[in-house]
Amino acid sequence: MKKTLCTLVFAICAVAVFAQDLYTSNEDEYQEETVSGGKKKIVDYIGDFEISGEVKTGVVWSRYEDQIDELVERTEPGSKDDAGVGPGRFRINVGYFNRNINVGFKFRINWENWTSNLEPSPSWNYAFGYAEFLDKQLTLSLGRLGDSPWGTGGPEMWVELESGMNIAGIRLEIEPKAVPGLNVGFVLNGFDGMREPWGRKPIPLYEYLAESVIGASYTYKTYKEWFHVRTALRLDSQVDGKDRDNDGIDGVDLIYRVDEYALDKFAPGLKFWVMGYIYSIGASENNKIYFKTVNWLFGEYVHNLFTTQIRFGLDATSNMNTMYIKPSFYFTPWDNLIMVGASFEYTKFFFLAESNYKDSPYHIIEVKPLLQFNINPNAYAAFEYSFKREYQNYYGTPYESLGLEPIIQTQYINIRVGVKF
Repeated sequence: MKKTLCTLVFAICAVAVFAQDLYTSNEDEYQEETVSGGKKKIVDYIGDFEISGEVKTGVVWSRYEDQIDELVERTEPGSKDDAGVGPGRFRINVGYFNRNINVGFKFRINWENWTSNLEPSPSWNYAFGYAEFLDKQLTLSLGRLGDSPWGTGGPEMWVELESGMNIAGIRLEIEPKAVPGLNVGFVLNGFDGMREPWGRKPIPLYEYLAESVIGASYTYKTYKEWFHVRTALRLDSQVDGKDRDNDGIDGVDLIYRVDEYALDKFAPGLKFWVMGYIYSIGASENNKIYFKTVNWLFGEYVHNLFTTQIRFGLDATSNMNTMYIKPSFYFTPWDNLIMVGASFEYTKFFFLAESNYKDSPYHIIEVKPLLQFNINPNAYAAFEYSFKREYQNYYGTPYESLGLEPIIQTQYINIRVGVKF
């Protein structure tokens, strides 16, 4: 733990010293400018240096009722604004690129477990170096990979097939000038599952190659961008993910994303995009074919007085489908000084085989009113309330014997603040 903290402190100090050196090395040959997302870029005669990140925290009051046990109320530090399950999130993204020798590095540090019974645990989401060749037509990245050009990009789904907590790799990207907007490549990657079933046998080279990722993205544009598409395929070896009976979940993974930009030209502020993740193609579980896919369709319209969005989701497996509908509407008057509105979620199971859930009109219903003050474009304070009802497993449980509906009801109030930099 001490080594992890020392590494974190050293990295941040090194970044600060390096940035200060850029400021003082030659005052006549650098400038500071703000780029999209609030990132600060220091441009000097040596190279480009970027730092961005966020800090989110707050207080959460919650109430849990399951109709059988005593209700539970608690108050604890935390933020429900995509900030993990701890007291909050501290995230820093750092990037540097030396234009003289065409090499650079990127890393992201997350710290979400600030104070609890567990030790604080900053983690490196990615940390890699990269080099560009042949007038930027080839890019080679080495290390714990991330910031992928072939990832899903969110929201709801943040997947990069070449990244993971215990995976390091080598990524080659090809961007031929003959086809502007095209990015294709592959990743020599590590194993993404347990290797115990393989035993002590030596691992052949082809098994490592069988864990490779193949990716591609393409942006079509003339005078403006019209659409963007990206996809990645992760192959799978026989080394990880199966037990001695050759039984378990394994297989090839595929992700995709498609963005359209054409509608914005005719209706400014309107856009649609879709993304998906197909798990374990060709895999089996308990000697039966295993299949799972997750898909999301988004529609959004941004006006100077309001923002509205709707999300449709569909998860499909061999015995169950799950549908999600998540609309939201927020007023944003006075140049987005105030954001007031609500989001709603409706989730429904559709079983294709016998299940342990009582037939119900929904699985989850949740409504979340929100009042947010945007102190400036990169800082906010917000109040959010959530009311949620969720159906649970019914048969063979106390709900059935007591004649109760198998519903768990939860509420929370979250007062939170956040800063982006």
